[in-house]
Amino acid sequence: LLKNVGSLPKETMGHNFVLLAMGTDTTAFASAAIPHEENAFIPPDRADEVIAASGVLGPGEEEEITFTAPERAGDYDYICSFPGHTAAGMVGVMTVRTEDEDTPGEADEEPPEEEPEERPDETEEEADPPADGPDA
Repeated sequence: LLKNVGSLPKETMGHNFVLLAMGTDTTAFASAAIPHEENAFIPPDRADEVIAASGVLGPGEEEEITFTAPERAGDYDYICSFPGHTAAGMVGVMTVRTEDEDTPGEADEEPPEEEPEERPDETEEEADPPADGPDA
């Protein structure tokens, strides 16, 4: 669900969601989108680079976007193609993983720390000094 929570008029501060095919140059796409207000800022000659998109939403408007994620694993950029918004940082990345890949974070996790082994020459007192300190 995409919702414009702003208060400025749609004509001056509308927002949309455009999920792009892998490898699409987001800056070039956004630049090409500028003159295409009548097409929700989607350049018709680059429609094949769009996986999913919303319309342009004004203040308080919302739109539910349903699509099938691409089968190819990898990163897919999404942008707001309203003029100036991509350059302003209204961008993100959707990552598609295959079922046989590690779940997010699993491959990056450190193994749990092992408890240090007690050396045979350590006595219990040496390993754990008394709570009152050494002079007690």
